[in-house]
Amino acid sequence: MPELPEAETIRIPIAHFFTSGTIEQIQRGPWKDIWIEQGTYPAEGLFLYTVKRNGKILIFDWRKKEDEPTVFLVSRLGMSGTWMIQDRRDPLPNHSHLVFFFKNLADCLIYRDPRRFGRLEWVSGPDTSVVLASQGPDILTIAPDEWYARIRQSSRTIRTILLDQKVAAGVGNIYASEILFEAGLSPFRAGSGLSRAESRRILDAAHRILESAIQNGGSTIHSFRTSLGEIGHYQERHKVYGRAGKPCFHCEGHIKSVMEASRHLFYCPFCQKRRTRSAQKLPEILTTDQLPVS
Repeated sequence: MPELPEAETIRIPIAHFFTSGTIEQIQRGPWKDIWIEQGTYPAEGLFLYTVKRNGKILIFDWRKKEDEPTVFLVSRLGMSGTWMIQDRRDPLPNHSHLVFFFKNLADCLIYRDPRRFGRLEWVSGPDTSVVLASQGPDILTIAPDEWYARIRQSSRTIRTILLDQKVAAGVGNIYASEILFEAGLSPFRAGSGLSRAESRRILDAAHRILESAIQNGGSTIHSFRTSLGEIGHYQERHKVYGRAGKPCFHCEGHIKSVMEASRHLFYCPFCQKRRTRSAQKLPEILTTDQLPVS
């Protein structure tokens, strides 16, 4: 947490408010371990060209010239990291580690991280390929054949593979459970045992779940807020995550929760049997727009 949808709902307002904004001042907090490297970067003349995302990671592209990348700020949000848009006249909130003030703009941009598991890093141009070398492709953009080839190489459970950012980036604990329920597949199946059709069902389910979560502002389980300070609402549409002991929306059996790799896994033991079931689509009640709120 935050996962891909939460990172995207942070990114979109920042790109809207600050693209083309020129830095007036950078203010850094006292916590040095938030930085992968301790160095600073001269802000004079830099403007925000764009804000990109790969999986859960945000990438701020700062330039001095339109066609010449100058420096990137790579932001790994960790457990509680977020970027906030705030009136520059207001007091800074606690746990503010980096603040950008922009010329002729009334708002400032703040990186806040109470638990301090997030990391920031300045990366000189022309790109961030070296920094992101350990990241797999974004799960919303990975090609189906590449996804299938990657998961077939591993005998780990498909849920563990979904959490591996080196395979495909963006999915965490919340959405792994939701995606596998949507796909109708057991989280305990080995990646190497999945068929091409089952692989495609997982990828299609990931697209539906993650895109719907973005549209609903992400999931606020504890304290997540978008960069505009708004809570997410996709948690109201969760079908299995956080619903242990409650009836399944499809079969009315009870949702189960087990610990796997030190994290809670939620699933329906009836709808997601260990053996593969037919690829027949689930009833309409499982579509995001028609799901009853629990």
